Amino acid sequence: MTLPDWLTIARVVTAFILLILLQACACPPVPAWTAWLALTLFVAAALTDWLDGHLARKWKIESDFGRLFDPLADKLLIAVAFIGLLGAGLLPSGLSPLSLPANSSSREFASSQDKKAPFLPQKKSVNIKR
Repeated sequence: MTLPDWLTIARVVTAFILLILLQACACPPVPAWTAWLALTLFVAAALTDWLDGHLARKWKIESDFGRLFDPLADKLLIAVAFIGLLGAGLLPSGLSPLSLPANSSSREFASSQDKKAPFLPQKKSVNIKR
């Protein structure tokens, strides 16, 4: 197991902790730090999503485990966040049926475009002839 693989596993564990914290927010009275901790965990997990991919490519240690579980961990984290926010009453119920399919399909579209997301600036190569 490589460091990027462990970051993916940590993101899955964080998703379940996030669900517990968001469900705790649904049952008042709740200390204010509970919501802040949930937000901090979500942001940290989102950053590990970037970090594990970056490290795997930089160190050239891409693994079959990472290829399979990284997208699953991402979808689990997003699904837990939406379901947890909906269950806590912090997300408008009319928005939730559209949110999960939109997130999943936009990521799949971006990954199917030859690893180039159309909304991100691409590096331009310059050929210098001598």
